[in-house]
Amino acid sequence: NKLERLNTLIFKDTKRLKFLSLEKNRIASIQDGIFNGLTKLTTIELNDNKLSFLNENVFGGLIELKELYLQRNQISSIDRSVFLNLGQLNSLNLENNCIFQIELNLFSKLVIIDEIFLESNLLKEIKNLYFQNLKWISTLDLK
Repeated sequence: NKLERLNTLIFKDTKRLKFLSLEKNRIASIQDGIFNGLTKLTTIELNDNKLSFLNENVFGGLIELKELYLQRNQISSIDRSVFLNLGQLNSLNLENNCIFQIELNLFSKLVIIDEIFLESNLLKEIKNLYFQNLKWISTLDLK
């Protein structure tokens, strides 16, 4: 499709939704709270869009989210609190974006995450504390 934006109330009556694919659109931004109430959602595919920034509360309330696909966007900046309440997240794909810096503690609350993909970004430095507390991680792709 060619979606450019999502109405704030688009998911209001979809409380049982478990899988959401918005990939291959033209979405440039997502409003905070758009996913509120989707407590059963386990997977979001937002890859192949035009996202450039992830706001603090964009994924707020997604307590069961396990897989988050954000690859092939234009993300250059990620708020340090964006993943704060995603304690069930197993897989995070941020490859092929424009990320040039990772905020300290960005991933620190992802205590059961298994895989993080950061391949093909603009990172020039990896600090020791970036991946602190990630005891279960088995795949970290920094190609």
